[in-house]
This record gives sequence, structure tokens and C-alpha cells, in this order.
Amino acid sequence: MLEAEHIEDWRGQEVHDTHGESLGKLDEVFFDARTGVPVLVSIKSGLLGRHSSLVPLADATVGRDYIRLGYAKSTIDNVDASELPISDHDLARLGDAYGLRFREQLQLESATELESRAAEAEAARRHAEELEAAAREKHEQLQAADQRAQAANVDADETARDAAQAQRDAAAARAEAERYDIR
Repeated sequence: MLEAEHIEDWRGQEVHDTHGESLGKLDEVFFDARTGVPVLVSIKSGLLGRHSSLVPLADATVGRDYIRLGYAKSTIDNVDASELPISDHDLARLGDAYGLRFREQLQLESATELESRAAEAEAARRHAEELEAAAREKHEQLQAADQRAQAANVDADETARDAAQAQRDAAAARAEAERYDIR
């Protein structure tokens, strides 16, 4: 099994066969969707990288700036990687060509798909954080408005008491004035 972390970050690096002969550049990495283990790579080769091959990562190793596959260039079967998703038929052909048996119903996900899904998840997380921040701000605004409303209620109660007292004082003053009024 390949002992390299984040093999998908190696896209664009040289891929060599067991004898060190260049096979092309790493184009894509395909992971087992169930386990997250890298299973296959797509290699671009030829003039302008027009040729694409799928090769299993079984017995692959890494160097400073290359990946070395566990197969000689002469034994690499050119299964075209340009048609995605990879069908069960293509997996069976690959297994036969390399003497491997892929598990039944193997679902492959490309590093590009995983990165896209991770980017969508990150965008959703950021959006959720923005919404949570907006909700906190609205809650703080609600609490401030509630405090203002409570203060206004206290002011209204005091004003109502003052108005009632003023009416009582006015009635008393009127009564006093009537007492002195001799008309």
C-alpha cells in the first residue's frame, strides 16, 4: 500500500515504473469511497498529455518528487481514464490486467470530487457560521430592545403615577379655589 499522506496533492508530479522509467504525470487519484484508501491513479502522458491511463496503486512508493508504481512500463495496460466514472467493466479489466481483484461494488471517488465536496462543506460551514453570527446579533438586538421596552414601561408607569398625582393635586387645588371663590 502507498505510504504517502495526501497523495492527491501530488497531482502534476512525475510517475515512474518499477525501473524508474517515466510514465507521465499524475493526473488524478481515485479513492475507495467506503474506506478512503487511494486505489487507482490516472496518468497523463504523450504529446500535450493527451493519453491517459489508469493504474492501480498496489505496491506503489514515493520519492522526493515522484511516485513509483509497482509495475513495469511494458506491463501497464492502457485503460483509458478519460471516461469517468470508472465502470465495473473497466475495474474488472484493470484487475485482470494487473492480477488484482477489486472488491465487488467498489465505488470510486476522484480526489477532484472529494475536494469539491470538501469545498462545498466548507462553504456550508462558513455560511452556517455567518447565519449563527447574524442570529446572535439579532438576539442581542432583541435583548437590547427588550431592555429599552422595560425601561420605557418603567418610565410609562412613573409618568402614569405622576399624571394621576397631578390630577389629584389639580382637583385639590380646584377644590381649594372653589372654597375661596365667592361668586
